[in-house]
Amino acid sequence: MNTIAPTSLPPRIFEFCKKISTESPVILQVESEGFSETAECFNNVAIKIEKDGGTVAHGWLIWDWPGVFTEAEFHAVWRSPEDDMIDITPPYDGELLVVFLPDPSRTYKGRRVDSIRHAANENRMVQDFIRLCEANYVRFGQVRNGAQLEGHDAELYENFAKAKEFILDGIRAGANRNAPCLCGGGERYKRCHEPKLHKLITDLIGK
Repeated sequence: MNTIAPTSLPPRIFEFCKKISTESPVILQVESEGFSETAECFNNVAIKIEKDGGTVAHGWLIWDWPGVFTEAEFHAVWRSPEDDMIDITPPYDGELLVVFLPDPSRTYKGRRVDSIRHAANENRMVQDFIRLCEANYVRFGQVRNGAQLEGHDAELYENFAKAKEFILDGIRAGANRNAPCLCGGGERYKRCHEPKLHKLITDLIGK
């Protein structure tokens, strides 16, 4: 995806964070350990505490696609015995600096938590993308990358993955719902793939 860690911390990032936590976002350097697994922050921090003491700090990683949307991803970092917060979990994209928003009101209870997303424009395709991600969490929130799904669920997850990439391609191309659909069928997106996407969202949430 096109999101980055907004390490310049523009005012709009602070405004986004205020809606989530009473704390302020901080910039942390990623210092992964030899045992650290990508995107497995809660397990990584638990191992680090067992090895070197300290505690866990729960919160959110902040990602930004300037002009498109901002996202908060539930996360945990290690708080050292000297009270320094250190992110020991390497992200998928290899970022060396990340933006972490501490959130003392949150704790990890063994279940994945959906990301918080906020559109930065009025493009309905961005809203459709956010709705699609939320619907997928409702259906498959505790399943990582469609693993161990069979039958209808496996097909539904595959349709979600394809729809997600399709709409992301449209957003990257600067398209909107009145633009010709990227499928090349000749219709506008709003009359072509938008209704199909809305049906998929309905199927995912089971309504």
